[in-house]
Amino acid sequence: MRTSRPCLEEMPELVMKNILGNVGLQSILKLRLVCKHFYDCIQLLQPNIHLNSISLEISPNLLICDIELKECQSIGVICRKTEDGYFLHRRNRKLTKLIKTQDFYTEFREVFNLLLKYQRALLQRFSINFESDGDIKIFEELVHILKAKRRFLQVETIDISLLEYLQAVQVLTYIHPETLKTLNFHIYSEKCNDLDLLEIVKLKQWRLASNLNISSFAASISVSYFIQSNCSV
Repeated sequence: MRTSRPCLEEMPELVMKNILGNVGLQSILKLRLVCKHFYDCIQLLQPNIHLNSISLEISPNLLICDIELKECQSIGVICRKTEDGYFLHRRNRKLTKLIKTQDFYTEFREVFNLLLKYQRALLQRFSINFESDGDIKIFEELVHILKAKRRFLQVETIDISLLEYLQAVQVLTYIHPETLKTLNFHIYSEKCNDLDLLEIVKLKQWRLASNLNISSFAASISVSYFIQSNCSV
């Protein structure tokens, strides 16, 4: 029976304490030096992490982030809010961690900002699924991260499932217009059955995209805007 190799990030604190307690001064100093060297190199070189896709699902008391790597491997992180704090669970791994913090949004910002900072290649797909009654602060943090990014995020296909079309405008504004090919829209709110796309069609991202898929609502817009764009609907 094949077993997975032990991973440092999953190593119990007691085991790490026993290991480090027996390696001696020279080994500890070497470990510190090597770790610092790697950290400095990463900060300086900012290597590309080669992600294929990022998917965010935001619902009440729950955040799911699925990441597909270049090697077609996937990493899934589930964060569930409870009275005791936030439980982090990794898909495909028996790792559950309780984070007792009241500042979950800062942690989300730091982790997601790190992903986008080192993702310089084209993302094949970027999906945002913001369900009704989801935590609006998570969405606001996401927009803040995209806005603070020095370069527009390069995405080929974007899936946006949100409460209102203005949220879609906020996201699209920071997507690289020349790489975006397909726009997929889905609006949950019953108040937005008639979708006014006038704000969206002003964006260069709309004009240069090749495909547009709209579901669950009617789009209120002049046909001339479709003539001006490259979109096939």
